[in-house]
Amino acid sequence: MSQTQKTASKKSKPTAACSALVCVYEKDNAEHFGLAIKSLYEQTLLPNEVVIVGDGKLSDELYDEIKSLKKHYPSIKYYELEKNSGIGAASNYGISKCKNELIAKMDSDDISLPERIEKQVAEFQDDPKLSALGGQLEEFANNDPDQVASRREVPLDSEKIVRFARRRSPINNPTVMFRKTDVQSVGGYPEMNRAEDYLLFVKMIASGKVLRNLPDVLVKYRLDADNIKRRKSWANTKEMINARKEAYKLGVAKWSDYMFMKVAFLCLFIAPSGLAKLSYRLGLRK
Repeated sequence: MSQTQKTASKKSKPTAACSALVCVYEKDNAEHFGLAIKSLYEQTLLPNEVVIVGDGKLSDELYDEIKSLKKHYPSIKYYELEKNSGIGAASNYGISKCKNELIAKMDSDDISLPERIEKQVAEFQDDPKLSALGGQLEEFANNDPDQVASRREVPLDSEKIVRFARRRSPINNPTVMFRKTDVQSVGGYPEMNRAEDYLLFVKMIASGKVLRNLPDVLVKYRLDADNIKRRKSWANTKEMINARKEAYKLGVAKWSDYMFMKVAFLCLFIAPSGLAKLSYRLGLRK
């Protein structure tokens, strides 16, 4: 049993009819994954199920961690795809397995802050027309959640979100909670690896769904050495450009938005890593 799973909560906490969904794949760090799942069980309002989807076969360390987690947290349900299919496909499979209408999405190495579920569930209870709700996100470095390197801010109200989505993702995907049927009604996440979240939210906006964000930081996002490397790959660049083209086709973005972002992504692709990192921090973060 890992150090992160030695104690489960001794006090009974209230639960909500809400599922938490986490996708994991073989290269993920088992310790970081364990901390991510543990953060879901340190909520002031607990989800009544946590659905974990293995995107293909996992490492022995991850299997051991999942086994340990399931012993301590019986509400965990684990499913596995036969082969690695990408985060979009794994997410859609997980959504189909969630029993609740409300689903909280989280990455496999991030930390959900304790009041995240409670705050988001309350908003959905107050507004039956709300389809997706995110929040602010802090990025941390050196495996220390208290060492905040940057903050990823997104607009709060629906009108500003629509404008923001012309060029950038209007919701921080690791913070999002959504209604299952509303996401499935637009076809779910596109089967992509990097721009699947942006394109999902664009499709929801195009179909008239209501999206909002809370002003609160809901999740702490783990930075690692490979973040910039992944963003600078040609596969990632093509996905980002194609997603903006689709936003234009759906009427969410203008032609000028598509061309601006196309040029921006191409410049980031050819720029030296140091310059790309600086541009990313200055342009997309605070």
